[in-house]
Amino acid sequence: MDTTPQTQITQPRRTLKLAPAAHAAAVKRLGLKPGPNKRARIRAAVEAIQRELAAAVPDVIAKPNHGAQHPLAIGIREDILALLPERDPRAIREFLRLYCRSPRYRALVAAGAPRMSLDGLATYTGRIAVEPRS
Repeated sequence: MDTTPQTQITQPRRTLKLAPAAHAAAVKRLGLKPGPNKRARIRAAVEAIQRELAAAVPDVIAKPNHGAQHPLAIGIREDILALLPERDPRAIREFLRLYCRSPRYRALVAAGAPRMSLDGLATYTGRIAVEPRS
């Protein structure tokens, strides 16, 4: 039986420390609720944006925890920024990143479903070539 003591090597964790005023301003600017978990705060901000968009354009954007209904038009970010000017552009970008990476959204794009603009009009109905991964 080995009786040598085990040593654990750890490196100090590097974190960015903000002054309380700067932290509060960043939280307010991003529309986040202060809390212990950054990922949960970002997810809450994204869901809030999705709820607002689903209420404003229910035929295009699905409610949170529902699958995507239609692929979104190319360049729809600018339209969303115009519709929700009080929201931080980074939070809207995060919403689009998460929304467009869902499996249902990708399946709709691969199937050639029409891309919808915020006014509910199809903007592109072509199919994209899906190459098999090697």
